[in-house]
Amino acid sequence: MPTIQLKLDEAKLEATFKSVRRLGNAAKKAAIDEIGATAIDILGASAKNLKDNKSVATSHLANSGKVKNKKEYWTVGYTASYAWNVEFGRKANSKRPPLDAILQWVHKKRLAYYKETITRGKNKGQQKEVKGAGYWKAAMWIAILIANSIGKKGIKPKPFLMPAFNEVMKDFNSRITSAINKALR
Repeated sequence: MPTIQLKLDEAKLEATFKSVRRLGNAAKKAAIDEIGATAIDILGASAKNLKDNKSVATSHLANSGKVKNKKEYWTVGYTASYAWNVEFGRKANSKRPPLDAILQWVHKKRLAYYKETITRGKNKGQQKEVKGAGYWKAAMWIAILIANSIGKKGIKPKPFLMPAFNEVMKDFNSRITSAINKALR
């Protein structure tokens, strides 16, 4: 039986090692890129959860969502000061929450407007909302009452980020495998 011989000279061996390293880097880049795409999907799903939970009034929380690339990994998070409280709730008999976000909510929900009857013109007798001179004072008073109530009674959690993470991560392994296989073709 004849012998089978392979001759690997130094140049061919180095070329082989170089190709293997390149494939390793391509696979690593494909995996990191797929992780980034997954992070973006988590952010999108969490924003949808916010809307489905009816946790959107001013869009401040939804717009504070960010995906960041940190060389070897990605992060998904929300920077709004009250994001934690929406996700995990707030205990009863705790400190009163900050007023700024609540004041924005009061303004957005138009809670401090009052109705006035139109006395002239074609719309005479109809009601219209008026902001009025004491609007901000009234809005602040309403915000203080709401903040005091939240401090006393707490708020129930309306999870949006963790459910999105759990949902998107169901097919994570197959996504990574597929991305690496594409890179190695």
